[in-house]
Amino acid sequence: PSMSTVSNLITWSKQHIPQVFGGTSYESSLLAIQDTFSRSIKLSINGGTTLSYDQVRRQILDLRASAYDPTQGLKATWKEIAEAEPEQGPIFADARDTDKVS
Repeated sequence: PSMSTVSNLITWSKQHIPQVFGGTSYESSLLAIQDTFSRSIKLSINGGTTLSYDQVRRQILDLRASAYDPTQGLKATWKEIAEAEPEQGPIFADARDTDKVS
């Protein structure tokens, strides 16, 4: 299959992360997670433990559940954001699925 590089992670993050955390219902958050992350994702944040899709989904849904009012969703804000060189080469997405990070 044809592969394309996700060219700007900052733009992608600002577009997708508020949808994932800002859902006003469990169902809308679940849909945003499914639309944002590949089922084969292996996510590492700041070089920490690698998380699977199910672990990412569970953490996001747990954060939502702990909110004062989950029907209002959570707000994602960036205090500082910068591009960094990938540790193991570029992040690739299948051309059929370019809105998702894998």
